This record gives sequence, C-alpha cells and structure tokens, in this order.
Amino acid sequence: MKDLFTTGEAAEICRVSQQTIIRCFDSGRLEGFRVPGSKLRRIPRQSLIQFMKENNIPIDNIEPGRMKEVLSLPEIKQRYDAEWVLIGDPETNDDFSIKKGVVLWHSKDRDEVYRKARELHPNHSAILCIAKLPDDVAVVL
Repeated sequence: MKDLFTTGEAAEICRVSQQTIIRCFDSGRLEGFRVPGSKLRRIPRQSLIQFMKENNIPIDNIEPGRMKEVLSLPEIKQRYDAEWVLIGDPETNDDFSIKKGVVLWHSKDRDEVYRKARELHPNHSAILCIAKLPDDVAVVL
C-alpha cells in the first residue's frame, strides 16, 4: 500500500488534471509537503483520502489495481446499490445491455454523474441507474 503520492499520481487517482491538484495543494485544500531542496510536492495517503472525501471523489481508486478494475454488471450492482453509475468502456451484449465495464464515477445524485461524464468526456461510456425506480417515474435522455 502506497503512503506518499506525487501530484501526477494524485491527479490520476482523483481523475482531475495535475494542475488542479497543484492548485489545491498550493491553496491549502490538499495537505502535503515539498521535498526538501526542490519544488516537488508529496501528498500523504491520509491527506489524499481526506481531500477525496471532502470533494465527493470515490476513494475506490486509491487502492492499487482498483482504478481500472473491470467489473461485471452483477458486481457493479452489488457495490453501487441505489446509485447512478458512469461506466467507461462498457462491454455489451448483442442487445446493447451492459455486461461489464470500468466504474468511472458513482453517486446517488444523477446530475452529479452527468456532470462528471461531461467533465471526463470518455470515448465510450454508459450511465446506469442501479436504484429501482418507482413505477410512476420515467427517465428521459
């Protein structure tokens, strides 16, 4: 388990630009330290986790190997019950139903997932609602 992260690693984990991480570090929103004798920044694991929680960034990505973990649809439904899920590079059946993919973002707030999809602008993606919608509700895209 990694204890210190570079700004580039933190950016990849948080799915933001490295410049965004640097701005947050320099403004004090993301705690860390500079490497003595250089301009390089380092971010302790706990500081990164706290920053991610404060900014509603899924902390799943901080675990090694999880960031690009391909999940089956049943696994996605189990992990993200009652949430909206943005899936990158979805693999589909012939009827275009999702078989598996990489979870890029998840939230109980549909609009947050749509905003994240516009921000990340993945080449191939799908948005799923894992929650059971009431019978009298329709989602219009």
